[in-house]
Amino acid sequence: MRTLLGKPTPCVGRDRELGALVSLYDESASEPIARATLVIGAAGVGKTRLRQEFQRRLQARGAPATVLVARSEPMTSRSAYSLIRQILRRLCSLLEGDSAQAQLGKLRQRITQLLPEEDRQRVEDFMAELCEIPRAHSLSLPLRAARQNPRIMDDQLTRAFIDWLQKECAQQPVLLVLDDVHFADQASLQLIGSALRELRELRLMIVALTRQETGRGLPHLWGERVLPVPLLPLSRRACERLVAQVLGPN
Repeated sequence: MRTLLGKPTPCVGRDRELGALVSLYDESASEPIARATLVIGAAGVGKTRLRQEFQRRLQARGAPATVLVARSEPMTSRSAYSLIRQILRRLCSLLEGDSAQAQLGKLRQRITQLLPEEDRQRVEDFMAELCEIPRAHSLSLPLRAARQNPRIMDDQLTRAFIDWLQKECAQQPVLLVLDDVHFADQASLQLIGSALRELRELRLMIVALTRQETGRGLPHLWGERVLPVPLLPLSRRACERLVAQVLGPN
């Protein structure tokens, strides 16, 4: 909970935006259908707080869902698949201090729970590539071939990611939250766009947050399924409510 002067602050003046996000999630989960929304606003206008309140409301329902959260950073904007890598490593609890064998074991456990046996090795190989788990021995022939050809590698990474995400969505609704996507690498954004197209009839919702001046390219990149949600500064009445909540009526 955010605080001001040591007191918790309510989320005020965002009923319309929260209603839009909740309605879109309900549509995605009940149809089912893949949906994406782009929350666009200036720096400091409250995008992260809106995201937190949206997640809190969904959590209060108690309905099962897989929530994947990632935040883009300026330092990784030129590193291919850095946003996807963050998503997968957080989901599988892959820690930098763990050995490569331990990381691979955690990834394998997640894949084994979801995918049929005939797909597990292929998906594991290329998901491990996305996660940058170091491996030098016992590489499969498809992985060796892909390492020699960037186009084959991109195709195989896309296929593995979508195959995995398809099984996650089939198990329960998936909410993918992407903060500061104006810093995101293009390879990750394109892969997410491919997932939206391929999994258009599954329970997948993507909430992307971006700055106002940089949010124009994503709807084109992800297609017509993106609903823009502009986030304007709080109204005067909402500001007065917030101040009264913190300072009291007097």
